[in-house]
This record gives sequence, C-alpha cells and structure tokens, in this order.
Amino acid sequence: GDVSAAGLSAGYKQLVRSRQEAASVRAEVEAVDVDHLNQPLKKISEIHRQKQGIRDGKRERAEQKQKAAKAQKKLSREELRDLVFEKFELQPHWHKADLASETGQRPTDLAPVLDELCEREKFGPHKMEYKLKPQYGGGAR
Repeated sequence: GDVSAAGLSAGYKQLVRSRQEAASVRAEVEAVDVDHLNQPLKKISEIHRQKQGIRDGKRERAEQKQKAAKAQKKLSREELRDLVFEKFELQPHWHKADLASETGQRPTDLAPVLDELCEREKFGPHKMEYKLKPQYGGGAR
C-alpha cells in the first residue's frame, strides 16, 4: 500500500523530494560526429574492394597459367626422348614433376617416355624418383 504523507517526518520528505529532483534531471545529449560513424562503413567497403582485388589477381594468374600451358610446344616422342636423355646426363635421378618443369612438357606427356626409358626407385634415398634403365647407361651410381 500507499503511505500517507501525514505520518512521514520532515527529513524523510526532504530526502524523497531531493531524490525526485535528481531523477527528473536529464543528462545532456551530446552531438555525435557523423563522419566518425561512417568510418567503419568505409573500412568494410575497402575490405570488400581488397577481396575483389585478390580474386581478380587469382583469376589473372589462372588465365596466365592457361595461356602458358597452351604456349608450351608439345614435342614429338623422339624429341622428348632426346631431351630426357640430355636431362639425365645432368643428374642421375629425377622426380617426374621436376623433369616436366625442366623440359616444359606436361607430366602426362612425359609419363610414357619415362616408362620406356627409366625405372622408378621404390626404396632408399631416391624413392619415387626415376633413373635410366641399365641398357641406356643408367647403371649403378
């Protein structure tokens, strides 16, 4: 219930009055800098532009790879054999991917020639590398 004002002391009435006055005072409203609010939005749009730039860069690199792949001259089997022999004169063991990058040929084009001329090491320090078959001068090294 309600408390009648007649039974309250003067000190208590003064306390309630001061609290009501303090509660009725509103805080001043500060003006907000609108430019400050737009900055995070600008940053988000900059991030979006950067991501778009990264995507464009990836797309360009992929297109360059495709052009380079088309530009590679596919060698005849005999030319490729000669080239493989030249590379094996430089070093005795090759990974297929390394040999493909050195010769500028695709690994799929290189595979039949490697199967014909080389044997793949299955064990040891040159595991999964190719070396010339003994009849082509790829003896024990």
